[in-house]
Amino acid sequence: MESAASKPKTNSFWNAGAVSWERAPVFSPLVSAFLVTGVVGFLGVLFLVAPEQIGTGRAARAALLALIAIAAWFLQSRGKVKTAAVVLVVGTWTYVTAVCIFTGGLHATPVLLYPLIIMMTGWRLGGRAAAAIAGLTVA
Repeated sequence: MESAASKPKTNSFWNAGAVSWERAPVFSPLVSAFLVTGVVGFLGVLFLVAPEQIGTGRAARAALLALIAIAAWFLQSRGKVKTAAVVLVVGTWTYVTAVCIFTGGLHATPVLLYPLIIMMTGWRLGGRAAAAIAGLTVA
């Protein structure tokens, strides 16, 4: 008979893997709200500081990120939780990759977002999806 002291203690936080889909409904709307708020704030500052930049690709790229967030929120509101998570992960990864390609490659500032996207992928979709995104990032 095993005693409670002989059983290895495991922290369920570290052994849980991806967040369960029962607790997931908060994630996509929260991330979408942060992304849209960031884009609106960026466009507001851009309008105040450099209004000549509003009609350029800089504002269009920000609006594209807001569209990704709104699409994920819409899917979430329709009950498609996993699809919303996939849209957020794949959309933000594609967005960051495209911005990096066209604005400086490895020297572009959005390169710093890749670790966050990989962590978000692992948290939402599991380790295999995170490994796939990490592999695509390195490739």
